[in-house]
Amino acid sequence: MSITIRSVAGADLYVAETATDVREALQKAVRIGANLVGADLVGANLARAYLAGANLAHADLARADLAGAYLVGANLVGADLAGANLAGANLAGAYLVGVNLAHADLAGANLARANLAGANLAHADLAHADLAGARGINPHRVNDLLMLRDQPGPIRAYKLVNAEFWSPIQSTGKLKFAV
Repeated sequence: MSITIRSVAGADLYVAETATDVREALQKAVRIGANLVGADLVGANLARAYLAGANLAHADLARADLAGAYLVGANLVGADLAGANLAGANLAGAYLVGVNLAHADLAGANLARANLAGANLAHADLAHADLAGARGINPHRVNDLLMLRDQPGPIRAYKLVNAEFWSPIQSTGKLKFAV
């Protein structure tokens, strides 16, 4: 079966004459060093794909499944990976400058020595991700509470209580909060 990888603009980037799926076609393209800049891979199933050193700059990989993929040293500058599943992926040393990783699942991903300068990590799941030596990101700010360490001045916290300072949420074992 023949599978064509196209750019977002619709141009043919690579044709795999004997591939059975997009993952196999993409791996073949990477193996021969095909130019995959701007590839349209929205929602593609690329789980556990071997894509070391791939040039996927400005590729559209939104909602793609890259769980467990091997992307060591890959160039993903400016790529759209919004909502992508990168759980357990190996992105060590990858070039991720300006990448959109909003809502991406990076749980357990290896991002050691990756360059994340300007990357959008809004609502990305970085639980147990390896950020050792990662550039362009403060690993202490990947958790909403850790950012409090860098707050200037006094930190204000709020707690919902009733007029008598009791917690209104619990039905039993209510807590009283004193000022």
